[in-house]
Amino acid sequence: MATPIPPSLKRLNLTKIMARVQREQGWSAAEASDAELWYRRFLQLSLERGSKPFYATTEQADHVWHAHILFTRKYRQDCERIFGGYLDHTPADKGPDSLSRERQRQAAALYFKEFAVEPPPVKVPCYVPPPGPPPGPGRRVVPSARRR
Repeated sequence: MATPIPPSLKRLNLTKIMARVQREQGWSAAEASDAELWYRRFLQLSLERGSKPFYATTEQADHVWHAHILFTRKYRQDCERIFGGYLDHTPADKGPDSLSRERQRQAAALYFKEFAVEPPPVKVPCYVPPPGPPPGPGRRVVPSARRR
């Protein structure tokens, strides 16, 4: 049985973001819908895993993440509401296909365990936890900068 979607993610409005990424990627409506679904699943896993690292997402979900980040104010507000702070995106130094087969297998298994469906290839590295202690109980986010 799939894990239910938390209310904070159900309320996440990605309409403008999805319109942009769909146009930029040349996706059909079905492809955009699938990419949004896997992005939301990635966010849900990130929320549920707290300070435990989660290293991979699908290439399509990564495109959605990049587009979301470009809407900086919205992304920061969404992260605050969902995670309690900013969810960093750490791109891979060696490119999008540099994730080891073992990490790909682990990520795919985690998606399957949580959502009871086989994910598309999860080979895009996207998050490396910062060194040192986790940022807080159950969180793996960096607090956003506050205006003074």
